[in-house]
This record gives sequence, structure tokens and C-alpha cells, in this order.
Amino acid sequence: MNLENAFYPEYMPGDYTLTESQEFGTMRIMYFSNIEGKVIEIAQSPIGTSFQVDTENAITSEVEINNVKGILVVKGNLRSLIWTIDQTALYIIGEINEAEIIKIAENITFKEKNEK
Repeated sequence: MNLENAFYPEYMPGDYTLTESQEFGTMRIMYFSNIEGKVIEIAQSPIGTSFQVDTENAITSEVEINNVKGILVVKGNLRSLIWTIDQTALYIIGEINEAEIIKIAENITFKEKNEK
């Protein structure tokens, strides 16, 4: 996946590193793994794309990400977060706590083509 002209996290907890990326039409997905084999997935696509989130028997709450409302879903050890930046919908899911998933979201920035 070309990570240019895409949103990318400036912060990841612990030893998570980018291990895989995929593109499906206009959707881009990045997978970050740590040495324990845990994965944090970050997806981005134009607003209007449908993200499927399992909310059955989950706790959902509204959170604020850089002055934009988002939805946090807690189900067992998994945390999911959905919010928007400009005309892009973003989604993060992983076995991390609420504070970490929000910190990742607050530190996602757009990477221009020539940016390193």
C-alpha cells in the first residue's frame, strides 16, 4: 500500500510497528503488531463507507477526537473507535485500553506524497 496521501498514526503504544497494509478500492487498512502478536488495525475511507462494528453486548460511548465526535465501542478486551477527519472516516480496533486508542486517534495526521 502506498502510505503517501493517507492518514497515518504519529503515535503507537509500546512496540507496535506497521506489519501489513492493504487497499480495497477507496479503503486503506494498516495493521500494527507487537511482539506478543497483538494487532491494532486502522482503516480509512471516504465518508459514507460502511464500517461494520460488533456492538452486541458492547458498551458504546461518545468521545471527542480533536474537537470531532466519535463513537467508542468496548466489547471484552477489544476497543473500537470510529470518527472522521475532513471527508475521511477512520476506524481503529485493537486490544488496547480506552486512553491508548484515543491517543492514537488524536495523533493521526495526513501524510502528503513527498513527506517522509
